[in-house]
Amino acid sequence: MQKLKKCKKILIEVNQTCNLNCTYCFYRDYGRTTKNLTIDNINELLEKCPIADEFYLTGGECFTSPIIEEIIAKLTQRGKVITFTNGVMLNKYDESRLVNVVNNVERFIISFDSFDFDNYFCRKKLDQTINTIKRILEVDANKLEVKVCITQFNYKYIEEIFSRLVNMGVKYLSVNFVFDIYNFEIYIYTLLGLVGLIFSIKGLKKQK
Repeated sequence: MQKLKKCKKILIEVNQTCNLNCTYCFYRDYGRTTKNLTIDNINELLEKCPIADEFYLTGGECFTSPIIEEIIAKLTQRGKVITFTNGVMLNKYDESRLVNVVNNVERFIISFDSFDFDNYFCRKKLDQTINTIKRILEVDANKLEVKVCITQFNYKYIEEIFSRLVNMGVKYLSVNFVFDIYNFEIYIYTLLGLVGLIFSIKGLKKQK
């Protein structure tokens, strides 16, 4: 209990359910529970962590929770809210609802794999994720981070993926390696992709 009272940053697993079934998701190995966090759970957490002021919401897919916006509003009263999401549910929000949730969230960290949504089979509904990325960029580009999941199927196209995201207006990029850690070829391709992207950006700045 004493340790909880000293917590400033908290990772909250809102649920374990998800609207996707990515081939590399660790839940495929461990299974999921259908239980959702409640507002009473949040109130209890805030009481036990009186100085916490930075909250990271994850899942599953946290936006499949029927009370996710209520949870966000509650936590925003205390501090910053950062969400990890695949972006699919947010694509279903109308404009005013999306603007409202963007205003309440400090940053959306959207996982992403590929622009080839016709042939890429690790994950579905990529077109909906891309649309959500575009919509959040229109509302507030500073609130969006795209986390590229690097797999054995997309690592050779990393520079292209990074470049297209930057050209869309994405300001913040990160990576998540979801593959056999001993496959060093993937690390090399990723590093080369990042270097290529840096030089591309420098070239564009010089042209301006």
